[in-house]
Amino acid sequence: MTNDSPLSASDRLIVALDVDTPEMARQIVRELDGVASFFKVGYQLFVATGQGFVRELADAGKSIFFDLKINDVAETVKLAVSNLPDREEVRFLTLQGPAATVRAAVEGRGGRRGPKFLHVPLLSSIGEDDLREMSLIGEGSGLSAVQDYIVAQAAPALDAGADGFIASGAAIGLLRSAFPGRDFCIVSPGIRPAGTAKNEHKRSATPADAIAAGADYLVVGRPIRDAQDRAQAAQSIIEEIAAALARDV
Repeated sequence: MTNDSPLSASDRLIVALDVDTPEMARQIVRELDGVASFFKVGYQLFVATGQGFVRELADAGKSIFFDLKINDVAETVKLAVSNLPDREEVRFLTLQGPAATVRAAVEGRGGRRGPKFLHVPLLSSIGEDDLREMSLIGEGSGLSAVQDYIVAQAAPALDAGADGFIASGAAIGLLRSAFPGRDFCIVSPGIRPAGTAKNEHKRSATPADAIAAGADYLVVGRPIRDAQDRAQAAQSIIEEIAAALARDV
């Protein structure tokens, strides 16, 4: 999925509900009403609330990105995916691991239209030094750089049925270049408006840079969650996305 798709700038913003309680999450959703309608639910909130809060979001008409990075034996993956809420609002689910994980997830989804599966080739908090320490690149690995590792992880996942990838920073353009002519979605985490802290993300990008590189959706957490005016923070990011899209036309 490339940036000429009919998505508006506001459609492309996914707000990460990285909070501890449903009350805190509801407050963020309320403050962003009319500004953002796509939300990420990850481990932190899911462990606290289970599927009940996801259904609550769906009932309110909000789009949901389930960021669980599922990776287990094939049967467990298949059953986990089959037990997801069968709601069109559950748009994305992250997977992490080999092609077998993706194939099992596709089997678990069955004939349902969603969710789309986003493979995570490499967490945005892991850098080249970390991969060398784990002997995943460098001598004896057959891979010389972090870019090689990302493509080596992404290729079999795409062939197995992944609908897209989680990619940040330079990895966005890398994946677009690595698989020309293939139709897939890129969701980019670690988005940091210019002048804000990168935190633990080693391949962060500004909203404009991520869109220009080929990202379809941007996940933004702390810059919105921790803002004094969350609606204004989200609106500023949407405006930056819109400006980047206009330049890309």
